[in-house]
Order: sequence, then C-alpha cells, then structure tokens
Amino acid sequence: MASPRDDLDLQVPANGLPRSSLPPLCSTDSVPPPKTYVILNAANIAFEYGNRFTSVNRFDWEGVRKALRYYRKMDVSPQFVCQSRIAKRNPVPTDLVAYMAQAPVVDGHRDVDDLIGIRLAMMYKCQLVDNDNYRDWMGEDKTLSSPEIREWLGSAVDKGLKVGFIFDCHGRFCPLKDPVKV
Repeated sequence: MASPRDDLDLQVPANGLPRSSLPPLCSTDSVPPPKTYVILNAANIAFEYGNRFTSVNRFDWEGVRKALRYYRKMDVSPQFVCQSRIAKRNPVPTDLVAYMAQAPVVDGHRDVDDLIGIRLAMMYKCQLVDNDNYRDWMGEDKTLSSPEIREWLGSAVDKGLKVGFIFDCHGRFCPLKDPVKV
C-alpha cells in the first residue's frame, strides 16, 4: 500500500535536498513557471491540523503536507511561509523544504510571516491560504503595513485571493475556494 506521502511526488537525491517535478516558486531557471500559484501560511495550517488530530504536539507538519498535496493535485504551484522560530522548534521535514519560504527574523515584530505571505501573494497575484482575518494589518498603526498591503487585503476576499480552510473529520484538507487563475 502506498504511503500518504507518496503522492506529494518528492524524491530526496543523494545530496539530501528534495527535488520536485515542478520548479520552486522563486526559481531562476529557464523553465517556464506554472500559471497558478498559491501561498500557504505554514503555522496556521500546521496548528489547525495539530490541534484537531494530534494529542502530543499541537503543531503538525502533516497538515502542511496535506495542503501541498491538495494543490499539487490541482496543478497549482504551492509555497508555504514559515517563521524562523517555528522552523527551529519544529524542524521542517526533508520532503517539505523545497516548498518553504522562511520569513526573516525582524526584532520587535512577531508576525513577519504574515507580511511575507501577503507580499508573496501580491507579487505572484495568487491566493493566500490562511484562517487569519488580518484585521490588524488593515490599520495604519501596523508598523510593517503599507497602503498597498491594505488595498490588497481589502479586495482579496472579493477576488477570491484570501482563502480560509478546514480539515474534515477524516483529516482531509479542504479550502473554502478552488484555486483561482489570476
């Protein structure tokens, strides 16, 4: 019987770095990129899955793996954003490293991963999958926010670019909207 991780279609070569059949989101290769991207908030997805299905550790990379698998099957190029401190506390599994954009540490700002996720979604004109409502990013008092970020967030829900999700009772990832080609 196939492992649930088999259909993620990642192989780990001798050098230990995972390789995917799709180019990474930020690749500079001459291979044309896929038409549809998606940005995933790793902490939000892993905690949601872990809180629901794991009794030992509330953070579980399996949730991120299931979200990646869902989007790969939909022929979408996924990338997840992860905080440095979460990646240190919960080492990123080898099969997921190729999909990670690690947020930098910025002193005094705990949610830089939110900023990176928003900016990547803006740059690639794609969906941001996260259950956070980002109300705090809409105010002018948010230090790292900008008029462009507030404008994007203000229209993202209407355009189907800000996407919530659930894990059903069987642990399957289910976004509230299908991937959008922008």
